[in-house]
Amino acid sequence: MNMEDVTVTPSRESCVWDTKTKDAILKKYEGLSRSAETIINNTLNNLSLVDWIKTCTSISTLNGGDTKEMKIISQLSALTGFSSLAIEYKKTGIKYHGSIDKMFSTSLLDVTRVHQLNDYNRVKRAYVDVIKYSTNVSESAAFSNREIYLQHGPSELLKSAYICSKNPSYGKDFILLRPKAKAGEDYKELMANFIQGKCTLTEVLPLISDLTGVTIIEDPAKRKEKIREYTQAFTIVNLLLEEKASVYDNVVVPPEFKTSSITDGLDEPAAATEDPVVVAKVDLNKLRKLTGKILIQYPRIDYNSDIVTSKVEMKPVELADCPDDIVYGTREDLELLHFLYVVTRENKNINDSYNKVFSGNPRVCVVSKQVEKHFKAFTPVDEYLFGKDGKTICTPLKKIFTAKILSDWFRSSHNYLSKLSEFSPSLAKTYADIKTYINDNSRPYGFSRYLNLLPAPQREFLEKSTKIQTILLEKGGEVALAFQTDKYLDEDFMTTSVFEDDVIEKAKWILDFDKVFGTLFSEIDSLTTYSKVISPSLAMEIKTIIEARKDRLEQDYPDLCC
Repeated sequence: MNMEDVTVTPSRESCVWDTKTKDAILKKYEGLSRSAETIINNTLNNLSLVDWIKTCTSISTLNGGDTKEMKIISQLSALTGFSSLAIEYKKTGIKYHGSIDKMFSTSLLDVTRVHQLNDYNRVKRAYVDVIKYSTNVSESAAFSNREIYLQHGPSELLKSAYICSKNPSYGKDFILLRPKAKAGEDYKELMANFIQGKCTLTEVLPLISDLTGVTIIEDPAKRKEKIREYTQAFTIVNLLLEEKASVYDNVVVPPEFKTSSITDGLDEPAAATEDPVVVAKVDLNKLRKLTGKILIQYPRIDYNSDIVTSKVEMKPVELADCPDDIVYGTREDLELLHFLYVVTRENKNINDSYNKVFSGNPRVCVVSKQVEKHFKAFTPVDEYLFGKDGKTICTPLKKIFTAKILSDWFRSSHNYLSKLSEFSPSLAKTYADIKTYINDNSRPYGFSRYLNLLPAPQREFLEKSTKIQTILLEKGGEVALAFQTDKYLDEDFMTTSVFEDDVIEKAKWILDFDKVFGTLFSEIDSLTTYSKVISPSLAMEIKTIIEARKDRLEQDYPDLCC
């Protein structure tokens, strides 16, 4: 580095670590990062899209591939921080993220892992092969060694089983990429025509501005962003088509397959042109109508933090007798329903894959469009989580966010507070209550994963509001307002209720005491060690210290010894 860019001592024997030196080093580091971006992008430009994703995943995990060139790239990315680099695929706007959600714009493209498992069937009293569809494919590593299929029509159970059987050496699974249902019917139709080769990318792009998902947006900037999302979705599919990705709908199941493994794994063998899942649903629907029952699904969290569902049939009148609050949504609301289940279930930090009985309040229900009418008296999931205005945070989330900030505040040693019951019973009890609150409401198992799967508007609302409110608590309104104005333009999060105010006030009361006495009391062994007893002489010294310093407390401690 140039010596004039940093601060040195008068003797020039050492460097002074001040703002000037920090800024110079940061500038040099940023230059290194930009150089690394150029080198890595140039190196990866000759790869196909899927190979590019796999290579980026390998680099980001420091595997670096087998070649000397890849190992050098891996080391370079580690030095500069791979996640902070702008790694872009052939100037298409597709940038690498560890998350498929961000990289593949999954508000428009649905990425599903289809896999075959050997599971126990209680009806048949035997283990059978089962085909499962997992929509929570968030990590880019999911593309490793799995074949990708583009899909534009309905799924077929027999066909999915056949494709899984073609890959027995690696988990019997594959990846489906298809247009997301709630992105619009005209978008799905246009994407279907595109996948089938009825139109080219050049012909498709001018039609995007006429899609319903674009025309309903009034704000020009937001409309432009939505057009960019649709464009990227078609660009991704076009790249995969150019790379000869398989089309799910074109797969033909051999006639002999239906009498082999499919008979063991699924309920009934079916013709290759039929969809056994659809046929079964029709029959069950008729049966439920005869008995006056409807089908409801409850989420559960599996051993690998995947959400699975348990089905139950019940009569609509039984809903009125449910002691829990009922929150519902359709399969279009799965991201919200799964997130709500994670934050409200009773056993927050363990999986419940073996607990088939729903536990938790509210009762989270996944229902079909056909039976949604029976739930109109209850609360839709988006309203429960974010209020009718979409800008309110529900109580279970407030508890989680409150526990998180309390955990940060009480991370350092405050153990002495639990042993001050002789000097202030209310202080010691309040501290015990805070510790219990943190333990009961800490971020639950799977929280971060399902937060990241939320639709972008809701996820960003939570991230921004918690950021502003945390700054407001810790640094004051002036700093929070300046940060909000600088980072979030005309958005307002200053009045959003994120934390439980009464719990925060109790914590501030304790921290006020800790600010005056913490440094000294945390050094007293008898106060910080659970097994040791406070001697009478030490108790007298503690009382003397409290009496001498208590006038520095900003809060009132009515039972503080004196």
